[in-house]
Amino acid sequence: MGPSCLLLLLCLPFCCAVLFGRPHIIFIMADDLGWNDVSFHGSDQIPTPNIDSLAFNGVILNSHYSQSTCTASRAALMTGRYPVHLGQRNCGSLDWGVPSGGLHIFYYKIN
Repeated sequence: MGPSCLLLLLCLPFCCAVLFGRPHIIFIMADDLGWNDVSFHGSDQIPTPNIDSLAFNGVILNSHYSQSTCTASRAALMTGRYPVHLGQRNCGSLDWGVPSGGLHIFYYKIN
């Protein structure tokens, strides 16, 4: 395979992406939402017809899980980094981040 064929193979995915346009992605993140709290998973307690329509006409990810607290997921979503790289290793601890000496407020004088 020559260099020109290799270059063509490397550029092909990018050319096809331009033809199809940008994908429409809706990312729903909710606190304390169980897998069976939406009606497309079989719940009859809370009807969610709009979410059901989006799910049935799109992609349903059934085997994706997050950590037990929302802090790691939020931090990863806002920064684009894995939670472990943001110091979110031990989410099961009861340390809520407040130092034992309390919170100190620093005042700065703006000239």
